Amino acid sequence: MFTPASRQILTRAASFTTMSQLPYAGQHTHAFIERLVASRPGYELRLGRDQARVPDAITTLLATKPWTRAVEQDATRESSPPSVRPLVSVVIPTFNGARFIADGVKNVLAQDYPALEIIIVDDGSLDDTAEAVARLPVDVRYLRQANAGASSARNRGIRDTSGEFVAFLDVDDQWPVGNLERLVDHMAAHPELDVVHGYAQILRLDPRTERYEFEGNPRESFPFYIGAGLYRRHVFERVGLFDTELKFAEDTDWYQRAEEFGCQVEALEEVTLHVRRHDQNMTRDKSLVELNVLRVLKRSLDRRRGLAAESASAE
Repeated sequence: MFTPASRQILTRAASFTTMSQLPYAGQHTHAFIERLVASRPGYELRLGRDQARVPDAITTLLATKPWTRAVEQDATRESSPPSVRPLVSVVIPTFNGARFIADGVKNVLAQDYPALEIIIVDDGSLDDTAEAVARLPVDVRYLRQANAGASSARNRGIRDTSGEFVAFLDVDDQWPVGNLERLVDHMAAHPELDVVHGYAQILRLDPRTERYEFEGNPRESFPFYIGAGLYRRHVFERVGLFDTELKFAEDTDWYQRAEEFGCQVEALEEVTLHVRRHDQNMTRDKSLVELNVLRVLKRSLDRRRGLAAESASAE
């Protein structure tokens, strides 16, 4: 049987495969797909057991000329051209995170944002990550590399992005409902911004119930969670990529460099990331030294002193 499909579903279905297989695909590709989808009615074919009747069913549908009815209906009411949503490239780095992949991608799709490119970067996993990706109900871009750390995995994803905007989601974290659209709309309303981000809400796994429970005040959480923000792609050309020498605190280091380069970063008064704490978190039980906090602060101070010295000598 045929059931009407929304533009979001049609755009997502057409763009996933196209973006993953078509050379030189980018924002212009998504713009074309959205114009195409907006110009024709769309349906979802739900197959029954009698597959031999499928060709006749399609022939019957086409004979009714549903696109003619759609044009006539559009002509009878005032309407504006559909807006083209900017493409967002979502980079999901993972190392031995096979058990989280399905939920992570489901959370991205639940954003119901029509112009998405999902890139999963497998940082040398030893589990069945490849099989988990193959079982996904949608097409994603799957990149695998030798284990080199989260910074390297994110950088690999950035190099392969096609979108105007880039978002990051650790495979075990989640976004609140409507998060992507909210951040994209804010960036569109403020073209001077390079980055927009909000707060992170910590969720801790309760072993008794196997459910994640909210913990703590998001205003007191770590301020530089990479997954809490949305980034214009060009900001990485200005600031650079994530430092692969830092196994931890690469997020703090990047945001400090962004500040030093004078990038426009706005913090929203809302939660834009749910950080799930469990027994596989990389930062679990790490000391400040292990987390490179002091090392990153020293790097920032050294850079600032160097800039001050250069300024003084120039005068």
